[in-house]
Amino acid sequence: MVAPKGKGTARYRESYVVVGKWHNSVVETQTRADKGMLLKLDFRDKFKLEDSPNCHFDFLEVRDGQHGYSNLLGNFCGPNFPPEITSKTRYLWLRFHSDENIEGDGFKAVWTMIPRPTHPGVPPEPEPCIVNVTGMQAIIHSNDVKDRKTLAEKEGVALDCMWVIRVEDGWKIQLTFDSFKLQRPNECDANFVDIFKDRTDMSAREKNFCGSIADTVVLSNNIAHMRFYAEPKAANSSFEALMTAIRDKEGGEKSCRENEYDCEDATCIAAELLCNGKGNCRFRWDEDDTMCNVSFSFVEI
Repeated sequence: MVAPKGKGTARYRESYVVVGKWHNSVVETQTRADKGMLLKLDFRDKFKLEDSPNCHFDFLEVRDGQHGYSNLLGNFCGPNFPPEITSKTRYLWLRFHSDENIEGDGFKAVWTMIPRPTHPGVPPEPEPCIVNVTGMQAIIHSNDVKDRKTLAEKEGVALDCMWVIRVEDGWKIQLTFDSFKLQRPNECDANFVDIFKDRTDMSAREKNFCGSIADTVVLSNNIAHMRFYAEPKAANSSFEALMTAIRDKEGGEKSCRENEYDCEDATCIAAELLCNGKGNCRFRWDEDDTMCNVSFSFVEI
């Protein structure tokens, strides 16, 4: 995609994206309006992508929000111009996908910022609900966003929050759920926890939990995203997860490093986590009673 600089006034400027005859490509872009504004997306001059049932091969995917899981506004392909699209948030997320076969001429899309309606009944644009998590260990709890939950209940909207987890390069992320209680279990549109890798599009989703149990998740890289979503009818959903940074033993390593503890499953954790009351090793060897509950008796002579 090519997005030249916009033109017009700062408040109502136009910007555009042009896609030509690209094949075997996946391109993602996000557009953002100023605060108090929405985005209008209009297709002009040309729109011609390979036609197929359900737009399976070449397509343009448009979502209302910042992420690849945001509300889907449409998948578009073929020779017909899509309708004009107006966002309900400050963001539009676009993904263009093409295979290696038939090529179309591409498309041109123009987006414009327009004022967000302010008449009664229209809720204000919510600020993104994001919690940053770092370190060798962290407790992630639904109460981390208690204030946002209160605000969502007041406005009668869904709670939608993201924990962005980052650990040191060369380490992986393990998530263990100590508590998982959805108010509407198995109503997967009403409440859920999603685990993503380093991106937040659906192809990067590692796990979706919307039942009564959430299993341990190990992600292969050092960045992960945890999304917690609850509609008003499921506002009392809750969870608590233990995040642990773990490191795979490298080839030839017989034991973990000096400042690490060996979990006896080819992984290592920081030595500071040993006997801390949390099962950081997957099989909880770091909390073994024979090691952690050592006591000394003194006999007076």
